[in-house]
Amino acid sequence: MSSSSQLLIGGDDVNAVVVDYGSASFRYGHAGEDAPSLVIPNSIGYLDEVAKAVESMEVDDASGDKTIRDSNNENSLTNGSADSSMLSNQGKKSRTYFIDPLTLTNPKDGLEIESDLTHDGMIENWDAFEAVMEFALRKHRPVDPSQHPLLFSEPLWNSAKKREQLCELVFEKFKSSAFFTVKSPVLTCFAHGKSSGLVLDSGKIHTTAVAVHEGFCLVPTGAAKSLLGGDFITNECRKELDRLKIDLTPQYMIKSKEAVELDQPPKYTKKAIVPKVSPSFHNVKTRAVVEDFKQIVAVSDSPLGEVNQDNLDSREYEFPTGYHTLFGIERYQIAELLFDPSLIRTAPSHNLNSMLGVSNLIHNCLSLTDQDIRPQLWGNVIVSGGNSCIHGFLERVTADCTRRSTSSAKLKVVASTGGPERASERMFAPWTGGSILGSLGTFQNMWISRSDYEETGKIIVAKKCP
Repeated sequence: MSSSSQLLIGGDDVNAVVVDYGSASFRYGHAGEDAPSLVIPNSIGYLDEVAKAVESMEVDDASGDKTIRDSNNENSLTNGSADSSMLSNQGKKSRTYFIDPLTLTNPKDGLEIESDLTHDGMIENWDAFEAVMEFALRKHRPVDPSQHPLLFSEPLWNSAKKREQLCELVFEKFKSSAFFTVKSPVLTCFAHGKSSGLVLDSGKIHTTAVAVHEGFCLVPTGAAKSLLGGDFITNECRKELDRLKIDLTPQYMIKSKEAVELDQPPKYTKKAIVPKVSPSFHNVKTRAVVEDFKQIVAVSDSPLGEVNQDNLDSREYEFPTGYHTLFGIERYQIAELLFDPSLIRTAPSHNLNSMLGVSNLIHNCLSLTDQDIRPQLWGNVIVSGGNSCIHGFLERVTADCTRRSTSSAKLKVVASTGGPERASERMFAPWTGGSILGSLGTFQNMWISRSDYEETGKIIVAKKCP
């Protein structure tokens, strides 16, 4: 038995690191803890070497133009009189990433925002992902990966190539003692003390319903997927705010503002001098205004067409400019689209089949599973994902499923409840499940050890990680 295997089987002396990367954020922490110690949005900053030189290596030439020298390139680019084609392709230019969200609070000249860390939940930008891992392991809470196994969540549809690439990165780049990856729906079940259940996850990109039985995802039969997710809701919020002609000037551009009465035009002053920000930085900050507004979106107990709209409560919201107003039916109409996609007016007809409502997803998933396990799944509908934190979401799921049920089995919706703090746990359910799994003594002989990797190579992940 290898020394690494001995180390792992000891269990109690090894503190596994748990990584849950999703479409919205990157979650990191140690097994056995209640919550991730690091949560990073999937929008990170970067400066290419030439952009950095603008700030620190400008030299005035005789004509008054600025010459930017590239330390990896003997040539130089002269702004003004010279053509940009003078920039040689010789030499590889480095990219500096800014991972800590606090570094993105204030604008910087030339700072770009990278928002494609993942695509459809799968790692897409490996350089950026590696930079985030470096930050988490070396700076946030420094650990030696050779002494800490790395446990990852992964989307149900993750490709074999990406799984192998992650395995290779863990062992070759970070020199970890061991590695394992688990499907997110399985970890969500573990987070709620279950080994079986129907996991409804409504995240940034899409909403899925996946049947899990005895720790295994039932695929492809026991899974249903819709393109309606958090990004869709954000886009609908933006359409509504644009329709109302509301000024969405982000906070970084505002110097001061005055208090105004409800529904009165805002009175604010923009900063006279603002760094020349990139379009990606400005777009992310503007979208953050819409994301914050999304917090007042709510779901009605019943289909909106059956509700007396006079009974729907209104919420006041103030924008960064100081303008504030009441939102009533609008905040319910937006979230209703998650449950009734037929109300989507702008959806292309060919996309309607991929835009199933939440309750339809659950019933479609259940109908694809074996009849013998349906009562067990129906009694353990586990809800997770950022959209599940929308006010009224859980109650609506329960009401819709109960209304449509033809089974004598008792429906039970399982989710963390009890206030905003507990509701946020639904966003981190896969991480929590990984924290529980990685701390179990019975799990310690499941890891892919370094000796396993060196003997078999990266294809070992297909053999040991279901």
